[in-house]
Amino acid sequence: MRRHSKTANQPNQATFSDSHDILMNAPIGVLTSTPDGRYIAVNHATAEMLGYDSPEELIKSVTDIAAQIYADPSDRDRFKRVMEEHGEVVNDEYRFRRRDGQEFLASISARALRDNSSKIIAYQVFYQDITKRKQAEEALQESEEQFHSLFDSMKELVVLHEMVFDEHGEAVNYKIIDCNPAFTATTGIKREDALGKLATDLYGTETAPYLSEYARVVLEGEPHSFTTCFASKGKYFEVNVVTPKKNYFATIASNITERKRAEKRLEEEFSLRNALLDNIPNCVALIVKKDTREIVASNRAGHEIGAVPGKTCFQTCALRNDPCPFCRANELWKSGQLQQIEVEYRGTWYNGVWAPLSNDLFVHYIFDITARKRAEEEVRLINQQLEKANAEKDKFFAIIAHDLRSPFIGFLSFIRLMVRHIESMSQEDIRKLAVDMKGSAENLYNLLNNLLDWARMQRGIIPFEPRPQPLSTLIRDTLQLIEPSARQKAIVVRCSVPEHISILADHPMLSTVIRNLLFNAVKFTRRDGEISITAEQDEGAVRFSIRDTGVGMDEAILCGLFALDRRTCLRGTEGERGSGLGLILCKEFVEKHGGKIWVESEPGKGTKVFFTLPAAS
Repeated sequence: MRRHSKTANQPNQATFSDSHDILMNAPIGVLTSTPDGRYIAVNHATAEMLGYDSPEELIKSVTDIAAQIYADPSDRDRFKRVMEEHGEVVNDEYRFRRRDGQEFLASISARALRDNSSKIIAYQVFYQDITKRKQAEEALQESEEQFHSLFDSMKELVVLHEMVFDEHGEAVNYKIIDCNPAFTATTGIKREDALGKLATDLYGTETAPYLSEYARVVLEGEPHSFTTCFASKGKYFEVNVVTPKKNYFATIASNITERKRAEKRLEEEFSLRNALLDNIPNCVALIVKKDTREIVASNRAGHEIGAVPGKTCFQTCALRNDPCPFCRANELWKSGQLQQIEVEYRGTWYNGVWAPLSNDLFVHYIFDITARKRAEEEVRLINQQLEKANAEKDKFFAIIAHDLRSPFIGFLSFIRLMVRHIESMSQEDIRKLAVDMKGSAENLYNLLNNLLDWARMQRGIIPFEPRPQPLSTLIRDTLQLIEPSARQKAIVVRCSVPEHISILADHPMLSTVIRNLLFNAVKFTRRDGEISITAEQDEGAVRFSIRDTGVGMDEAILCGLFALDRRTCLRGTEGERGSGLGLILCKEFVEKHGGKIWVESEPGKGTKVFFTLPAAS
């Protein structure tokens, strides 16, 4: 019987030992404590979280949990009351104090251990440090609040949609996911009435408006813009369409009604002016003798200024005693061709026309074009402003698509790896992938913040704040962002930046510059290639360089790298895509610091990118 009992107990003993080892080495805190505030047993994670070298040292050192461990000792009393009333605590949050005095937030779950008389004799507690999670949640909430503040304050009509496909994969409709107040103010459609509605139902049409344009953006992934008129509102809009993720698209509609009206007014003004010129009203028209410039005849406008027969044209029109220096009558007779000139004379602009009439007579038309000149200048200034605004807006949306794409590549690679090999992966492999994915998500969040700061700077609502900072630290932070992409292509990244070099730079701007350059280097470097990063200081400036062993570029591509009107969109060695605006953004940010950027490259010999920044004094 005893032998049988011993044999039967052996599996139980092994199971208890295994469970004990698991708890002692668990990544979360596991402990048992007494109601009077002493630890009975703790695992390694508990000791590490509280700043002790071992569980034994923690048990020995802590004699009053409330006073030594809780940031607020009254929380211990609250914990004990809950345990007495309910016998357990589930995912409650408390703030604790480490051995060095630092505080951290933890989520705990616990249950009471009672004796035969139902008296609590110990607490069994499991807890996790959730400080970083809380900080991430708060940062995410702040980011969302900033986004919604920008979203709600935009004057443009911003609407997010989800494309709807039929069983054959054809786009047949789209659904409204969100819209800003400007959309409601213009269309009269309330947000709560629009959300979740199909476009055909919301707008009362058989076919969803602009379906083909929107479907092309969703399927091809390229931004698109067009101009349209909302006839029911009598307003014109310029609509920019982008796709933030698969099967979704956003429309940003700018009201250009006033611009259209101004253009129409100008067209009507020019048309009217041409009609008036056909009948020569409000225009001085003279018939003049070739040799003496004596007026032979004039129209009513000429009579009104005293340009009557018997007087000369220069006396009555220019108030001079000799022919005007800009007169083209002599050129008329020499060439036999009509002569025309626009000239400013005594603060007024004139369009003078000389046309032959006979052997000794010519017709002289004098148009006062001062108003036209002023209108042309106004149109030129308006066009300049519109072109600049449109270029900046287009560039902004393209930059968002460009800069968001690269982090998502690494993120999708992790997910694909897990989907394909999840059954053969160990817990440690999954944990490592989860850590990498977490890093990618955090880096993506930082990237969105940088893009938001850049957009705010373009609107003039964020200061440019260059500060002294170590260059090596900034590079290390950026290397963490590109590391997944480089590792995926087995590319070795070497950094030889001296620790003593400090620069005077705006941190978000410079991070964007280095991030774009490194992602470009990874994108155009083949597998098993190498990227090297160096920097050297020369008096008041630091020269930074990124060299890769990639495919290189020819002279034609090099000439258009930094030109906005000559976007160079090349695919990487493994089909990676970009908008071609990354280097343009880098150039703007480097020049904002007073530096310069240039590229050296040859096909098949890799690329070297250099830029300079002011050194920190």
